[in-house]
Amino acid sequence: MRLNLAVGQVPVTFEFSAEGEEVAWFLAPPVALGASCAREPIATALGISPEDIAIESPVQQITAGISAMIVPLRSLDALRRSKLDLDAYAPLAVQGFPPLIYLFCRQTHHPQNDLCVRFFFEAHGVREDPATGNGAAFLGAYLLQHGLLGGGDLSLRIEQGYEVRRPSLVMLRARMASGAREVSVGGRVISTIGGELL
Repeated sequence: MRLNLAVGQVPVTFEFSAEGEEVAWFLAPPVALGASCAREPIATALGISPEDIAIESPVQQITAGISAMIVPLRSLDALRRSKLDLDAYAPLAVQGFPPLIYLFCRQTHHPQNDLCVRFFFEAHGVREDPATGNGAAFLGAYLLQHGLLGGGDLSLRIEQGYEVRRPSLVMLRARMASGAREVSVGGRVISTIGGELL
């Protein structure tokens, strides 16, 4: 099937995992990597130290319809301590950087997972998303570009939502195909409530 979204048509396929669970996979639209920014101002806006931000890859703006900042962190502790302060972020916003921040680190809550992430966004104040498909797509392009997890195809399990008490798992596949980045984001939905329309 295809979803008609503002960014264009997004193909969706369905597969069964090794555990027999149905997973929906969304093929991301083309993702563009944009400007990078220094560690110090983004650290200030997040209430952490510049030393909490990893140096192997940049803090960078990524765009696919909307834009977000990708911030690589050194530890799960730094991820937990992060909190977006919009007033402190204002100088970066003036430079054109969006107040949507996707943080990731290689430490995880569970050993079977590969990365742990958080996503902050401005919506009449700061909010946090428990599971962010477009953020994972941004991250896939970012990881391919900077070769952080090796130069081959990526197949990752991404934790999110622990700080808002809604633990989630987002799956990510990313590869280079015919010289272009191909990124897919997958997940399953757990029904928590139902109802009937009378």
